[in-house]
Amino acid sequence: MSHQPTQRMNQLCRIVLLVVTLVSTLTAQGGNLKVGVSKTDITPPIGGGTTGYSSAPPTDGVHDPVEARVLVFQSDEITVALVSWDLCIFNSPWLHERKNEMGVDILLLANTHTHAGPNMRQESFPTPEAPWRRTVEERTLEAIKQAKSNLFEASVVAGIGELPIGYNRLIRHKGGYAMTQFENPERIPYGPIDPTINVLRITDVTGDAQVVLVNTACHPVVLGPRNRKISAGFPGVMRRRIESALGPETMAVFLQGGAGERLLHRGIAQLYQLQGRLRNQPVRHLAP
Repeated sequence: MSHQPTQRMNQLCRIVLLVVTLVSTLTAQGGNLKVGVSKTDITPPIGGGTTGYSSAPPTDGVHDPVEARVLVFQSDEITVALVSWDLCIFNSPWLHERKNEMGVDILLLANTHTHAGPNMRQESFPTPEAPWRRTVEERTLEAIKQAKSNLFEASVVAGIGELPIGYNRLIRHKGGYAMTQFENPERIPYGPIDPTINVLRITDVTGDAQVVLVNTACHPVVLGPRNRKISAGFPGVMRRRIESALGPETMAVFLQGGAGERLLHRGIAQLYQLQGRLRNQPVRHLAP
């Protein structure tokens, strides 16, 4: 059995290890670690395009909001900002050019890869004078500044578990070729997936969880190409599940890994069912 899909997913799954290393380095360099958190709504007006499906029609409503969630890590020597936003594919030279204004040394931008978020290449939506891309960038800039201005002394605990949802969409055939299976209502396990879920809990001096950072690897495309509702998809469900379990003072952040061929089953019902399928898995491994 080939492990190529799992290997590809593991490559980018190591981003959470990068964050762990980064936090350890910050602590080693400057002694105490300080962390700031913030979030901002980046839900676009209805009527624009989404990214991920070339045939997707313009949106006609909002299923759930899309957001940018920000963590700022600071030691005496270095300050790092990490942004996880509900976008499919996007990088922002505009934000990178403003690191001095933010007061950070390193800026990391991570897409959750939702296929129901705004299309950031639209130059004239909602207006040519104010494309939504610039609104997202400006709101994120302010969120980074807010996180930077509200730092707290922090400690970090790491956990690991499994989240066995979704399927390997690559079907291998005789003759050395393969086909991608985007629909799988029978839930046939065509190949291996990597169910690993990595979790960081960031607490303040009282021991209360301020942040739960979750990393797993999958294409969060539950709603499919015919969807017309704006949505954060699976990452949004996961965040709400964690925050409802740990309380309103905790902010959940999702970090996408190397999704490879791991695909979630489609359908609006599946999005709701994920709430139950998650159970306490990303929370259970972080119980005090």
